[in-house]
Amino acid sequence: MDRKPDGPNRAFETPFDKNESLPVHCCFASAVAMTRAIRARSVSCEQLMEAHLARIEAVNPTLNAGVTLNVERALAQIGRAPCRESV
Repeated sequence: MDRKPDGPNRAFETPFDKNESLPVHCCFASAVAMTRAIRARSVSCEQLMEAHLARIEAVNPTLNAGVTLNVERALAQIGRAPCRESV
């Protein structure tokens, strides 16, 4: 998807390639829109996690937020996440 959709909750209306990263605008969709996209199999839990981690990495140097990321643990927990059961 080359252009940003009209609203953040419309981010998942176009299917995404499962082997590609999601565009950054997907991070601004609501939790409901993300859940629907996972259940519809439009995106995977891994894609959403990686998109959010990439966004944090991109903006944190400017924000200088006091966060500690454990990327390996977050990605490992995806396999046990409730989103797996609903897909």
